[in-house]
Amino acid sequence: MYDGHGNYTPNTCKHCQKPKCVEACPTKSIVINGEGYIEVNKKTCIGCGVCVTECPFKGIYLDPVDKKAISCDICGGDPQCVKYCAPHVLTFTDEKEVVK
Repeated sequence: MYDGHGNYTPNTCKHCQKPKCVEACPTKSIVINGEGYIEVNKKTCIGCGVCVTECPFKGIYLDPVDKKAISCDICGGDPQCVKYCAPHVLTFTDEKEVVK
């Protein structure tokens, strides 16, 4: 996430069980998909930013190019950020494994 002062901080959607972004979207463009991840329908998103305001974790933002909501969707279960992380410091772990 860019803070407007030249700093980038990695931040991703937490895929909350009851996401405020989903509840707040006036066009119902943000949904929870079959795998339990947040998805944004860019065709119906009007770029109002209500989802950004409502997310307590700053896990959703407006794309600087098309001004539509964007959020990590875990790339369908195969997150590309993990796959192509050059220093190999990112991992994708099933939450059940972490809780053990």
